[in-house]
Amino acid sequence: MTSHFVRRALAGTTATVCALTAAAACARQHPVPPCDTASVPGLVIAVGARANSALPTPLPDPVETAIEEVIKEAGKDGTGAATIIRVDGQPSVACTVHLDLRGIANDAARDNERARFRNDVHRRIEEVRAVEAEADVLKALQLASDRAGANGTVVLIDSGLQTTNPLNFTVAGLLDAGADYLADQVVAGNHLHDLAGRTIILAGIGETAPPQAPLFETQKQRLREIWEAIVRRAGATDVVLAPGSGKAEAVADVPPVSLVPVPDVGVIQPDCDTTIILYEDEIGFRPNSTDLRDPAHAQELLQPIADWLRATSRGHAHLVGSIAHYGNPTDTTLSLARAEKIKQILVSLGADGARITTEGIGWGPIPSFDAPPDPAIDHLNRRVVVSLSCR
Repeated sequence: MTSHFVRRALAGTTATVCALTAAAACARQHPVPPCDTASVPGLVIAVGARANSALPTPLPDPVETAIEEVIKEAGKDGTGAATIIRVDGQPSVACTVHLDLRGIANDAARDNERARFRNDVHRRIEEVRAVEAEADVLKALQLASDRAGANGTVVLIDSGLQTTNPLNFTVAGLLDAGADYLADQVVAGNHLHDLAGRTIILAGIGETAPPQAPLFETQKQRLREIWEAIVRRAGATDVVLAPGSGKAEAVADVPPVSLVPVPDVGVIQPDCDTTIILYEDEIGFRPNSTDLRDPAHAQELLQPIADWLRATSRGHAHLVGSIAHYGNPTDTTLSLARAEKIKQILVSLGADGARITTEGIGWGPIPSFDAPPDPAIDHLNRRVVVSLSCR
């Protein structure tokens, strides 16, 4: 994992204290210094090595780049550091890894110290483990921001599925709440603040591990949008979204974390006199738009309906769109447009548009057509209902 960066750092040097030996192996010959938790501004990496979140290694490229930036900056005054924070129910500093080039005049020895730093950062990230039950990602971000200081870089490597208040995704429907709404609530409640000047790298958001059920792609995208909206609202200067390891490997021997409910979409089975509800998280509409987060997924989801309409000569589909309880309750513009969008996709998949009708009803019926907005159930109203019949 680290050899690529070690080789790059040593390329072009004319001498080395470990001739014909890999630089990473050379670095391991030096005793690893004990960890401290001293506050060192700069790079802070919050690691979700916890239950239900995918194993945080190997590190994505933006995180490796951030580590390299510490080494580059160390050339100015000879020192640098990377602080590692554990993401659990009570986030805390796990270790601060120091880089110290002062007093090292030999180029090869300086390269070896840089290699040792890289190796130690990777090692400490691999070793960190949650010690408290549940996951408070917001608190970990705030701690990381405080430690990073102004103009620092904060890395979060975690699924992003917080299980504690005020952003407890185990509450049914919260995962489907609007990103801007949640960002407003978090920042207004002072649960995350003062990120001005910081670069925030969000890595592995939405990547889970058993026993947590995996999220659908549209849900992963929604979760990324939620966290990006939150950190931007809290003042982050720059936000980078990075994929995780791509491996749903669980972390062993860690405290439990509550499971976040993930609706099972299942396979759509069209038939005469059948009603199919396409909730927003399944079909993937972007907020206040007919644009889709994942058009390919939407086509895959709707293909069975298009096939049924094409194969059933008397088949008919009536599409009814509705929205959550915000704005004018009788304004049908968006709800109709979304129903029309579903029709367009069905036609593109081979269905006869003459046998598809659409309707927009404005606010949805849950729990009633005139109920006030409720983030816990908003997603139940953001939907398109497909009623199939055989005439």
